[in-house]
Order: sequence, then structure tokens, then C-alpha cells
Amino acid sequence: MDYNGVYEGYAIAFEAKSVSIDRFDLKNIHSHQIDYLQKVDALGGISFVLIEFRSSKQVRFLQFGITCITLLWAVGREFQKKILMFMRMR
Repeated sequence: MDYNGVYEGYAIAFEAKSVSIDRFDLKNIHSHQIDYLQKVDALGGISFVLIEFRSSKQVRFLQFGITCITLLWAVGREFQKKILMFMRMR
């Protein structure tokens, strides 16, 4: 985990990733990282992933929980497929 801490009584955990292109491959997030973020979320903490897209100089914030990243990860693990999340910069 890139950061663990507490802010105003809330546990906070996030994973920071950086890619050189404008898409993020979910294989860049390991299962132990997803498991940890899920645990923080389930206990009422704040967990998220920060993704830097260097080519477009953008940073995206994906809060953990019942979001696209959680669902895509679950589907990818179940069927052992490589899933790509394409994020077009605007």
C-alpha cells in the first residue's frame, strides 16, 4: 500500500499508480492491494486508487467500493482475463 493513515478519525488507504499512456491495465493492481482496499472500505474507511496518466498529464481518482474498479477486478479474477479500462482524457 502506498499510503495508510488516519484523517479526522477515518482510516485512509490508497494505492498510487502511474502509466505512460492514456489507459490503465487492471493487472497493475495486485490482488493483495485490492484485498487491503476492500478491508479498509468494509470497515468504514476511505480507500481509493490514484492513477497518473503521464502522456496527458492527468491524475484520476477512483474511490474504492461498489465502483467500476471493484466490479472489473472481480470479473477479471473470476474468469482470469486481462481487462483493460480505457480512460479518455478530456
